[in-house]
Amino acid sequence: MPRQKAFHPDAALDRAMDLFWRRGFEGSSLTALLETMEISRQSLYNTFGNKRSLFLEVLDRYAQMKAMQRMVLEQSGAGLAEVQLYFERLISGMEAQPEYGACLMTVAAVELGLQDWAVKERVEHHDQQLLKALSDALEPAAFEQDWMASDQAKKLLALSKGLGVLARSGVRLETLRGIVGAEMALLSPQEDGRTR
Repeated sequence: MPRQKAFHPDAALDRAMDLFWRRGFEGSSLTALLETMEISRQSLYNTFGNKRSLFLEVLDRYAQMKAMQRMVLEQSGAGLAEVQLYFERLISGMEAQPEYGACLMTVAAVELGLQDWAVKERVEHHDQQLLKALSDALEPAAFEQDWMASDQAKKLLALSKGLGVLARSGVRLETLRGIVGAEMALLSPQEDGRTR
């Protein structure tokens, strides 16, 4: 009868995610990972493989978390209000956990996106999912105001990544909220009915 694991893999993954998110891939030594995950070297190899395969599993788990956050954009009838809410929640998350700042996918892309095809593939898939959700939510306003939802969605995708990088570099959250407010104002109709 196989010996039962003395740890919960999902909990260990979450702890690894925390370290990778704060320190990056290269900054997270194997020793630090084992201490953070509270497992032995053999348990890591048996359950997750090597450090790179662990990182890829962390990215997959993170992608599941982000899918839940996108639900506000993917619900039926989503529009500009839901886009605004998505960004408000994004910045609130940065406020609640300032040690993270940027999205883990952005952190991974900056560090490894040009070096590791598997990381690049996961980042691109994540970006495409968010891009589609943003574009769909923008479609009603785009139809009303005669601009392309897909073009504006690309700008908002870039904005979401840029906000995280700015937060990680120490820019005040009030400044980030101002940036989002200015962008949303450009997407919203003026009171007299004209578009901005």
